[in-house]
Amino acid sequence: MTALALLLLACEPHIVADLQTDDTGGVDDIGDGGVEADGDGGGADTGAEDFSEYDGATLEIVSPGSGDFYPLDEGVPFIAHLYAADGSELPADDLVTWSTSVDSSWSATGTDFVDELPVGVHDISAVADLPNGDRLGWTVGDVRVQHQDAGTYVGDLMVDFSIEYKGVPYTATCIGAATLIVDAWGETAVGDSSCTTSLLGYDLSSDYSFDFVIEDAQLDGEAILDLTWFESQFSATGTLGDGELHAEWADSFMGFLDFAGELDLVRISLDTE
Repeated sequence: MTALALLLLACEPHIVADLQTDDTGGVDDIGDGGVEADGDGGGADTGAEDFSEYDGATLEIVSPGSGDFYPLDEGVPFIAHLYAADGSELPADDLVTWSTSVDSSWSATGTDFVDELPVGVHDISAVADLPNGDRLGWTVGDVRVQHQDAGTYVGDLMVDFSIEYKGVPYTATCIGAATLIVDAWGETAVGDSSCTTSLLGYDLSSDYSFDFVIEDAQLDGEAILDLTWFESQFSATGTLGDGELHAEWADSFMGFLDFAGELDLVRISLDTE
């Protein structure tokens, strides 16, 4: 090789390494180990969210509780908590849905709200569909919604009889047990009673039935007397409230037998059946 050729070869530039470029000509940022780093300097992008915090979670209804009573037309508080496996509380407001056994058209979503329920004895269920695919549920039973005065009332029936026979006045009192039921809407009170009294040497058996309409805690209706061979209706009025029912009536039977009756009852249960 001539001296001129060797001189030219010695002066030619050498390429040390090739840089990787993208289609735009920019230089790719290659992280340690040859893994492409994301824009935030994080690790590998797997393309899937991490919902492992929901693994082993539990759902609990805090309110209402089993056996709770709520007056009609007043809101019922609905509260549920979703707990992680370590006991910490997880956000779940849009994950929990509610339903009731009484009305299939009623439903709600959330973990802390107030809503009204229809009259009835409810089984309330809450269901949480978690992002990890798990479904959790919790149910409370015997949640009663009805009028605040509704229920079963028991107590005494007392009827005073008076009659004048051959110019001599006679009186007697008939006492018996009575039961009335105020319906779940607090609109009616119905029931019955019976008693037996001795008057002028005769035992007088009296059966009564009662039918009241309720408005603003006032009772207005009828006391119906059944003597087997004769039945008569008498106007009766009364009051209702604070777990007590009182009613009274007075009239004359067949023009010669005067009487005055009253009911004095207390509520013993919330049952309306």
